Amino acid sequence: GLETGFGDTWLRLGGIKLFIDGAGHDLGHQTLVDLKWRQADLDREVEAAHRAGLQLMMHVQSAEAVDMGLLALERALARYPRADHRHRLEHAGDLPVDEGRLSRMSALGVVPVATPQFIYSYGDAQPEASQPPLRSLHERGFRVPGNSDSTGTQPEAANPFHSIWCALARQTKLGRGLLPDERISLDAAVRMFTADAAWACHLDDRGVLAPGKLADLVVLGADPWQAAVDDLPGIPVDQVWIGGEVRHERAAG
Repeated sequence: GLETGFGDTWLRLGGIKLFIDGAGHDLGHQTLVDLKWRQADLDREVEAAHRAGLQLMMHVQSAEAVDMGLLALERALARYPRADHRHRLEHAGDLPVDEGRLSRMSALGVVPVATPQFIYSYGDAQPEASQPPLRSLHERGFRVPGNSDSTGTQPEAANPFHSIWCALARQTKLGRGLLPDERISLDAAVRMFTADAAWACHLDDRGVLAPGKLADLVVLGADPWQAAVDDLPGIPVDQVWIGGEVRHERAAG
């Protein structure tokens, strides 16, 4: 049947998104997290998707949800081993470092997804939930994909250079610094939103400029490596190339 990767370069099947938990807020801006599965039901769903050759993208915003997702994956992989599955735990890379959970993720080949823009968007109201430990994840060998997590509620995050800035500056909207020791380099932050993001979606034909890769790229109006950190979000895009053809060009002036 349909497997991850079915389709073409314009429209393709990525994987199965499961919300193990979800988050909302009450009027006092307190985070409300609810688990949406019983473990046995989650185990069955994860095993069915895994057996079908689908990539799993499981939403987790609590330690309990991470544990449930890891347990379901451990059981599915024990019954049906599969190398290089790249199953993902969305927002696992935003939670505080827990050596036990990170060791289980590493052993299973699970991808912890991190969201640098949370530092900016939520760091003032929810600093405890907005401190992705990016340096710690990289030092432990994880390929951490960047993402926007934006469907309109954080419009600035649709600009990847905003999130790259968040990973370097680690400042909230009000200018508060959060875990400055978890800053990463510009090289590492750019990889999060190019090579590592593509890899985490099984898009191995893109993400870097190299022979044999798809010619999907942008031409920038300034060199990020020469720009001040605080100028990164404003770097202009002069051209967008897709498949070796210019599909967008910024108007002059």
